[in-house]
Amino acid sequence: LCSEEFYLRSRRKIDKETWEIWETGMRDTFRLPWFAATWRTIRHEYAFYPAFSTFIDEMVEQSSSEASKEQIS
Repeated sequence: LCSEEFYLRSRRKIDKETWEIWETGMRDTFRLPWFAATWRTIRHEYAFYPAFSTFIDEMVEQSSSEASKEQIS
């Protein structure tokens, strides 16, 4: 679930352009209504990697907010 990509970015093993492409793909997925529910179900599987869990939590929150704003517009 993107934890490898997050790890590579945190270790500066990929360039900014590649990360931005991956991040855009992640954001697109996180905007899907089913993803937030799925994340809540599987989040415990990433307890060993709290930085990644926090990253996903924040991305899901941002994506949900953005999707809500688009529905209002």
